[in-house]
Amino acid sequence: MRKSSVPQGIGIFPHAQVKFVGLNWQRMAVTVEMQNTGDPGLQREVAATIEHALADRPGDWRVSIVGSQANDQWEMKIIGPNAFERSYTLEGSSGEHRPEMIRVLLGKLVPR
Repeated sequence: MRKSSVPQGIGIFPHAQVKFVGLNWQRMAVTVEMQNTGDPGLQREVAATIEHALADRPGDWRVSIVGSQANDQWEMKIIGPNAFERSYTLEGSSGEHRPEMIRVLLGKLVPR
């Protein structure tokens, strides 16, 4: 059976990836929502890091990060296929708001 794929970022869905496997089309998407996290440049960088870290995982993934106005904590919630759900508090004072730290955490929290 011949496998082919459509590259990521085509059309109006720049973060969706579509793969053709045999006669079945499978959509794999990563959605990132961020609220109250401050710097828009950092938000874009964090979102891109999350999208890249989850792009090779099968199924649809949704990551929500909500910042607190009272402290430097961000609440990250990850929802994936097969009822996968994880929550984690990112501490800014520990450097966990940095994109590279979030990438490492995702690698530990999300199965391959």
